Amino acid sequence: MTIVAEDTGKGIPVEKLRLNSRGPSGVGFRGMEERIRYLGGNLKLHSDGTGARVTAMIALQLGNAVSVGLI
Repeated sequence: MTIVAEDTGKGIPVEKLRLNSRGPSGVGFRGMEERIRYLGGNLKLHSDGTGARVTAMIALQLGNAVSVGLI
């Protein structure tokens, strides 16, 4: 399963795009990445100054149910 969220805003500052660093990547992205990794997936962030795209990929096996809550 792949979930993509994107916008056409200013983008994400470069220093916040580094998920694996110990620096100021932000609790939000780091927390999302940890939870997705726990499920066997991965999170990708892309930003080029004309918007941002966050892509979450999780492999699901047949018969597994997933509940997604959106705000």
